[in-house]
Amino acid sequence: MKTLIVELIALAIVAAVIILLACSKTGSEAKVIDLKVSGMTCNKCVERVTKALESVPNVDTAKVDLEADRAVVEYGPDRPDVDKLLEAVKVIGYEAEVIDQSEAAR
Repeated sequence: MKTLIVELIALAIVAAVIILLACSKTGSEAKVIDLKVSGMTCNKCVERVTKALESVPNVDTAKVDLEADRAVVEYGPDRPDVDKLLEAVKVIGYEAEVIDQSEAAR
């Protein structure tokens, strides 16, 4: 009986490690660029801005918050061109600016 309990605990630990590894990034955290986005008034605006930002090369995901007038752009090893991010938002009728200026300088 004790052997069965030990084996079940071992299986549970292995399963937990597998889940943690699957949920974690590939050893490096995602990098982000924070943007202030103005002109959004509805969820359709959020969808448009998200799609525009995610169309820029090297963008992994864009999370746009209507209430905060903010977008967080996540990217991997290669950084997207900040000017292209700002232009992508401007082209669809909104304004954007980088919140953290040190991020724009990298």
